[in-house]
Amino acid sequence: MKEIYHTLSSQVKRVRRLQERWGSFFSYVFRYPRAVITIFLLTLLAQLASLLVPFSIQFFVDHLWASGKIDWLHLLGMGVFILFASHLLISYVRVSGTVSLQAKISLNLSGDFLHHLLNLPYPALEKRASGDLAARFNNITAAREILANHGAALILDLMMCLVYSIAMFFYSVKLAGITIVIAAIQMMITALFVPATQRRTKEELKTYSETQSYLVEVLRSMLLVKSNSLEDTVFNGWFQRFTRQIKAFTSRYQLSGCLNSMIQSIQLVTPLLLLWLGAKEVMAQQMTIGSLVALIALATSFLIPIGSLTSSIQSLQFLGGIFERLQEIFGEKVEQIPPGAVERGHFGQPLRMERVTFSYQPNGPPVLNQVSFHLNPGEKIALVGATGSGKTTILKLILGLYKPTQGSVTLGGIPLTELNIYQYRQQIGVVLQETFLFNDTIAKNIAFFQEVSQEDVEWAAKTALLHEEIVKMPEGYNTVIGENGQNLSGGQRQRLAIARALYRKPALLILDEATSQLDTITEQKLHEQLDSHQITRIVIAHRLFTIQDANRIFVIKEGRVKEEGTHQELIEWGGIYKELWERHTQQVENARYSTVTSSKS
Repeated sequence: MKEIYHTLSSQVKRVRRLQERWGSFFSYVFRYPRAVITIFLLTLLAQLASLLVPFSIQFFVDHLWASGKIDWLHLLGMGVFILFASHLLISYVRVSGTVSLQAKISLNLSGDFLHHLLNLPYPALEKRASGDLAARFNNITAAREILANHGAALILDLMMCLVYSIAMFFYSVKLAGITIVIAAIQMMITALFVPATQRRTKEELKTYSETQSYLVEVLRSMLLVKSNSLEDTVFNGWFQRFTRQIKAFTSRYQLSGCLNSMIQSIQLVTPLLLLWLGAKEVMAQQMTIGSLVALIALATSFLIPIGSLTSSIQSLQFLGGIFERLQEIFGEKVEQIPPGAVERGHFGQPLRMERVTFSYQPNGPPVLNQVSFHLNPGEKIALVGATGSGKTTILKLILGLYKPTQGSVTLGGIPLTELNIYQYRQQIGVVLQETFLFNDTIAKNIAFFQEVSQEDVEWAAKTALLHEEIVKMPEGYNTVIGENGQNLSGGQRQRLAIARALYRKPALLILDEATSQLDTITEQKLHEQLDSHQITRIVIAHRLFTIQDANRIFVIKEGRVKEEGTHQELIEWGGIYKELWERHTQQVENARYSTVTSSKS
């Protein structure tokens, strides 16, 4: 009994999930009831008009042909023309309405998907490849066409099957019954193909996503690919993935082709079978020739929507695979602003991290352990430590991208979880290790999706020591920098990223190895510029000369704050920082000696 209960329970849950998935997505169609009803009625009119064909054939064969009345032929010809013109007009209006509905569905579904995606918590985005997300977004194009074309058509096909079957029974119960049995066989065959089609659809969507993810990564890394002569290796990697995608696509279409071939063969033979069986009834004078011809025409028309049902079922299976992938994103909870949240945290008060422990997984090992520090307005603090010690994780916690496993991050005594996190982040400028620039003008890259104010753009560039170099360029601030700033040097890219962070006039500036590609003199001048504007800063740097003037330096090792103090205090302490400083000083001296030696030679 327990096994039966668990089986039934799992099936009920599965049905509920399907209802939620399909219901939520079909709601995009039924947001426009007037358009749906119009398309439905026009399609119904077109189908009902086709019912006139078998009745006209019967009337012609049984009455006009036998009577030889020429005048009726002229009337029939006029009727054919009217039917043609009416069907053409109805079909055109229906197609126009369908295209309009597709556009509306696409606009709403794409907009909702991207809006939901942008508002997901950072960990939910971090675990997914950008190519995979792009592939899911591109799947919406296929979804909108299937929703618009097959949503109403599925219901209409079922209705027309009922109408045609009733009409057939008026002519011959026996032949109508045989036709319905044949239709049932078609549907049984289709049902048998459903599980295999679902498996192959999922595989096709999965391989498509993998190929897209790989391609996006390749296109982002073209400089490295060319520099390391990896063209053949990269091509082979793409070709292997694309081959798997094509195999999955071919496998699904072969299965679909097999099903369609069987259905079409049945539809081809059915009229001949009915002609053979119906001829006996005509010879027995149980029905007229016209009635037989009309019934065969009705049976053919009856099997067409059955075939359409088969096509719709296959399309809806593919749509189900798309919906499942989209639902994985829609099912993720967006960042929530708690009720009664403080609308704007005030950076005129201290920012504190209090005994924060953080793990990526609930029961996983801690990446940070009992980390505490504070930052007062106008101060500059620095985080130093080996790669992987947890410095960047601390920054993500300060930005509210991660939530502490234990402890809290507060601004003016208010935890970030009680703030409007969006308005909090709007006051922070961030420059990360990897600079992202897009193929547009310098001005638009500095403004970064915001409205361009030339005065503010130039102020930010001057503060980042980039203005003098920009004005020497042929187009000045309108110079297009190429994809990811490929037309700029590494130092220019970093200063452009700093100018972008300054453009929003942040209350807090976070620099994560943001000046690593600048020469020592330029780096020193840049920090002096930032000092002159009294910008509160958190700096991560491996070049320790740039943080000597920090109000406090925190040495991070294995996720813990091992040392804390000013540069002088830590040197006098004689611990990890002093060791790092001596090593760094030696490296600088060696570099200078090598430069002097090479210049003399």
